[in-house]
Amino acid sequence: MEAIGLARLARWIGADVPAGAGDVLLTSVSTDTRALRPGAVFFALGGARHDGAAFARQAFARGARALVVAGEVDAGPGRPVLRVACARTALAAFAAGYRAALGFRVVAITGSAGKTTTKDLLHHLLRGHLGAVKAPASFNNDVGVPLTLLSADRATDVAVVEVGTSGPGEIGRLGAIARPDVAVITCIAPAHLAGLGSIEGVATEKRSLLQHLRPGGVAVLNADDHRLRPALRPGDHACGLGQGAAWRAMALGPLRARLTSPAGDVTFDLPVPGEPFLRSALLALAAADVLGVPPARAAEALSTFQAPVGRMQVTRAGGVTLVDDTYNANPASVKASLETFAGLATDRLVVLGGMNELGADAAEHHRAVGRQAAGLAPRLLVTVGDDAREVAAGARAAGLSAVVEVATADDVLAALRPHLAPGRAVLFKASRGYRLERAVAAARAALTAAPPRARAA
Repeated sequence: MEAIGLARLARWIGADVPAGAGDVLLTSVSTDTRALRPGAVFFALGGARHDGAAFARQAFARGARALVVAGEVDAGPGRPVLRVACARTALAAFAAGYRAALGFRVVAITGSAGKTTTKDLLHHLLRGHLGAVKAPASFNNDVGVPLTLLSADRATDVAVVEVGTSGPGEIGRLGAIARPDVAVITCIAPAHLAGLGSIEGVATEKRSLLQHLRPGGVAVLNADDHRLRPALRPGDHACGLGQGAAWRAMALGPLRARLTSPAGDVTFDLPVPGEPFLRSALLALAAADVLGVPPARAAEALSTFQAPVGRMQVTRAGGVTLVDDTYNANPASVKASLETFAGLATDRLVVLGGMNELGADAAEHHRAVGRQAAGLAPRLLVTVGDDAREVAAGARAAGLSAVVEVATADDVLAALRPHLAPGRAVLFKASRGYRLERAVAAARAALTAAPPRARAA
């Protein structure tokens, strides 16, 4: 963050400046005293489990120069406190004012699957050409989006933010904060149905980001998704793996692809196999073009991209291939993961946990995933947790008998161990709450400590 005066911040968030504090200089922003740096303004956010106001004195003790808070707080004598109606709303207003003052462009990325990978890919492609910052991890809510914008400085040309949702109107609120110059929507699929109600509810929510494009802004959309095609306007970038899209990618092999676009054709290498990653690469290349980095230049960086933790990361231990796709899961992302895994290995073991927030149709979504898993004819399917019992049921109904159900991620290794052998591959996939990354780590450690011997087919 660029240094700003307290008086300027107060003007942006509609607060009064404490007497004698107008010249205080703020050099960073914080919502967590554990990560607070000296010179920060601390926003005391309220939440279900913590009240930031309770940490006011701690924030100043750690070097904060000002506090933004709703209501009364005892911060100690002589410490600047800006009082607002809502600290979260004030944080959003601060980010909006700051972005307007510095004038950098914003790319906002949303979608039911692939948004974090697309965000990280785009940032990777822009580096070396433009000054770019991105949302760390999945900073995709009403705190993460403002903090991403506030991480920019005068060397920043582009901020790449991720926009998530769990209920109606959330993307609209975040879009109003980001005011993107480029809006990317990866896909519409069953996700967060408990809050959004239906696939049409998901589509309406995701498309609402487009209402907040700045004048002259460009949408980069997955044109293979029939729920997104009607939203395309003249000047937007329609991206697809099928025929008809102006921006089209075609796989030439597991790790090689060709892009055909109005900007020219280019052949490029991929660091991660599979259609989901290829689609993310296509969207990132199209967005980079909008920002002035043509595909021929941007694609040069694709082969050096490292996939985010827990997203189709392929490692080997003891002769066994481990595919870690544990970051999160919904029906669309599990389907894509299974399809990619099918192209990676022929002697397969699959570990699937439950998928959260799927509403009234959750059981059928889980059974459908089980049927899809059975279609891979795995040597073994391990399901994890209560929700995944329906995955097991769907797999058995589809004719797969080699199914083992376990309660937690810590039980997975015992189920897998008799089947681990050189040349085999294991896919791990579940919603975040199942902590399936623990099973990946346990399998890797066991295989490294005692590599298994080859077994007969």
